[in-house]
Amino acid sequence: MSSPQTATRAQNSEARAGTRERLLSRLRAALASARPGQLVSVSAPIAGPRSAMPRIADIAWSNASSRVFASGETAVLTSRGPNRFGDIQRQADSLYARLQAGERVRLFGGFAFDGRPLGGTVWTDFAEARFVLPRWQLSSGPRGTELTLTVEAGSAPPVSQLGSELDRWLVVDDGKLSSPVCMQGSAQALAKPRAHEGHAFRQRVAAIIAAIASGPLQKVVTARRSDITLPTSVDVPAVMRRLEQLYPACFRFVVTAGESLLLGAPPELLVRVTGRRVESEALAGSIATTAADAAGRLLASDKDRAEHDLVVRELESQLAPVCSELEIPREPEIRALR
Repeated sequence: MSSPQTATRAQNSEARAGTRERLLSRLRAALASARPGQLVSVSAPIAGPRSAMPRIADIAWSNASSRVFASGETAVLTSRGPNRFGDIQRQADSLYARLQAGERVRLFGGFAFDGRPLGGTVWTDFAEARFVLPRWQLSSGPRGTELTLTVEAGSAPPVSQLGSELDRWLVVDDGKLSSPVCMQGSAQALAKPRAHEGHAFRQRVAAIIAAIASGPLQKVVTARRSDITLPTSVDVPAVMRRLEQLYPACFRFVVTAGESLLLGAPPELLVRVTGRRVESEALAGSIATTAADAAGRLLASDKDRAEHDLVVRELESQLAPVCSELEIPREPEIRALR
């Protein structure tokens, strides 16, 4: 007589075997009818939600309602200079023209804010514009969970290799926070201040204040760099789980390039295009949640309201020429990030 746990494990194993067979069978059929150089994409549903980042994944994106994890590089788009946005769009159009009809796949990546060459060694692995079409993509949301495989006909890895990769995707990680780096919060104590950074930062702030006072600038977001030495390698899935717990209202992402990894939990939706509708949810003005009546004080702050108005006006000026109608709230709303 089997226990409920044993029965559940058997059912899960059977479901994984079914997903494996469906996906590889669809792949073989698609490759058999594809021309060399054509992109083949096949998908299969997976039972149950997937909330934890799989250890095979090197790309992740999630919000409160959906998650996407990916790995591998079927295609990589790069560009540099002031025309990088249009160049990436042209490359993407050419790439999608090679895709067999039926499946919808995503590119993951980003652009540098500044089109000039990136200085230093921190961004060496990241081009000024870099997007990846992943080999594997796991999407989980209200409509269920689906695993998608995209390869190029004529140069795809052997099916046996893809089957081994697929087996790793079908493993369900428990998502436990096993990394001491995440849990102990000791990384900050290991941060090494950069030489003369404090003085240089104060000089930059003074220059910004002077530029605002004289008119050329209205608002500047400045930042400092910290070099942090960690005692062990970073458990990336554990970090992502921790970010989800700390910042449930934010977007969370991981992007890798070479030996480098960029991750974060930004609160803003810079732009989203759905059909002919474009949305932007930029934030400006902040206050510590520990402050008494934090929301009321933030709404009453002339300084923070002025920052918010600057952002709204800039968005309006950029969107008005390309939109037939704009919907702008008359009053700002408070977003609690933690």
